[in-house]
Amino acid sequence: MASGDKKVSTYVFLHLNTTCLPDDDECQITEICMFASRRNTLEQSGGHTEIPPLPRVTNKLVLCLKPDADIQEDATDVSELTNESLSHQRRFSSHTVSAMQAFLKHLEEPVCFIAHNGNTFDFAVLKAELNRIGQPAVFVPMFCADSLYAVRELDPPAEEVSFELLSSSLKRKSGDSTKTSLKRTKTAPATSTKQTPGHTSLLKKSYSSPAVPERQKRSYALREYYKDKFGMLPRNSHTAEGYCKALVTVVQTTPKFCEWANKNKQKMSTIQPA
Repeated sequence: MASGDKKVSTYVFLHLNTTCLPDDDECQITEICMFASRRNTLEQSGGHTEIPPLPRVTNKLVLCLKPDADIQEDATDVSELTNESLSHQRRFSSHTVSAMQAFLKHLEEPVCFIAHNGNTFDFAVLKAELNRIGQPAVFVPMFCADSLYAVRELDPPAEEVSFELLSSSLKRKSGDSTKTSLKRTKTAPATSTKQTPGHTSLLKKSYSSPAVPERQKRSYALREYYKDKFGMLPRNSHTAEGYCKALVTVVQTTPKFCEWANKNKQKMSTIQPA
């Protein structure tokens, strides 16, 4: 079996705080966290509907870094890091890379990075920093997967989700006969001539309930998605470690995430630097 076909043994949740926000160019890293957990541990804790405890056995590396660029105000608002607070930290360098490599070698292989919006930000910014210090080949053989795509696919705000809520509501109110009527009128349920006035009234009432619009307006940005699922913002998510922990919680409560990540993982070599 080729190494690319092997199941990932360890997931390394990666998050970067930077000098600017993702929409801006040439961000430099101000804080990096790698938070590692074995795949089997995450699979065993999956399927929760409430906030589960984090896995007991984890490994982590957290580094704060002094950037060459000024930290933009909006980035400080997110991370609470300033040029002054980082003035006595080391810059991103070959020593930073060596520390990261040593950490990764401590973990059971195969290893895969997981980052939320990683393809266009975390992985891309990391590769740009590696290019900047003349070490572009580092981490190229590593696997990576973007959890943003995972939750969009595994927990979609699709019309069929809203339709299931609607159908369930109508079934409770009107009995099993409503289900057949709904199937015939899925595209325009409120205007169908085959429905009785009672059914039309129920459909209008169901569509005006708050549950359906909430699903349709779902944000997949990690903090907002977390709040949508659990009714609160994640604790300390302004820190790279706190953000990683929030991402672990999302993974723990997303059925089939590990299966998705193993199927959709790619090599870091496919990521374009920011």
